[in-house]
Amino acid sequence: MLSGIRVLDFTNRLGWIAGRILADLGADVVKVEPPGADTSDSTWQAHNLNKRCVVLDPTSNAGDETVLALATGADILLHTSLPGTAEAELFEDIRLRKRNERLIRVSITPFGRSGPRSDWLASDLELMAAGGAMSLAGEAQGMPVRISSPQSGGWAGAAAATGALTALKARQRTGRGQLVDVSAQ
Repeated sequence: MLSGIRVLDFTNRLGWIAGRILADLGADVVKVEPPGADTSDSTWQAHNLNKRCVVLDPTSNAGDETVLALATGADILLHTSLPGTAEAELFEDIRLRKRNERLIRVSITPFGRSGPRSDWLASDLELMAAGGAMSLAGEAQGMPVRISSPQSGGWAGAAAATGALTALKARQRTGRGQLVDVSAQ
């Protein structure tokens, strides 16, 4: 389905599944990991299956130029950088759009790119509680219950992949990419 589509994946655990879904649909997904990243974990391996992996420090001068060069030939760029950080500046909408007007930029953060909690970090427990998903587990009249296995990355990743696919469809009509802002909450 996505043969010929190139995806750059700069995500952490919160967005791994987005790239995995796109890879499973046939996209060429390039997973970018910083030097020294632990890719031996079974969870990392399961969520990053069907991706090609490269090691790159995007915050270095050479890394910054490489990010721009890669973005020039990509269709989708996934990232999980918090707004206001040095890494997030690498993926700024205007900056990347100048290099590739057709690029679809997908930002996955705990609470979105704007708003009072946009720069907050959050654990899976906090995201599942804030989004209301914990209230779906447990007894009908009881307290909210956390599911034992982390879920927020799966939910956020599925929403991000869906947003990327929707933006690809829109790009067929307009010829332009867009920004997809996914709040894991």
